[in-house]
Amino acid sequence: MTEYVGPTYAGRLPASYLYLLPTVTVLRSGTVNPSGVSCLNIIGGFAVTIQSAGLVNTQTLLIVATGGVAAMLKLDNGGTISGQSVYTLKPGTLLLVAFDGTNLN
Repeated sequence: MTEYVGPTYAGRLPASYLYLLPTVTVLRSGTVNPSGVSCLNIIGGFAVTIQSAGLVNTQTLLIVATGGVAAMLKLDNGGTISGQSVYTLKPGTLLLVAFDGTNLN
């Protein structure tokens, strides 16, 4: 179960999205190619660079931090993630973003 606190909902969500969506589990710091996946499951306090070449316009990506510590995210093309050049993904956070050709918003 993952705790989600957002503008209209606070509570626990089932972890089934990690099993229903094509998911990459991130086990270390480095670069991740999100081609063909819908979810990144980051299980530690890693620095993760997302390859923009692996994204297509309007692709939606769910990013979760399930390791109990914050992860640092950035795009390799210098774009932003939710308006930030380096996005800190807090433990238990669900980040749902779409690629616009440059940024993940």
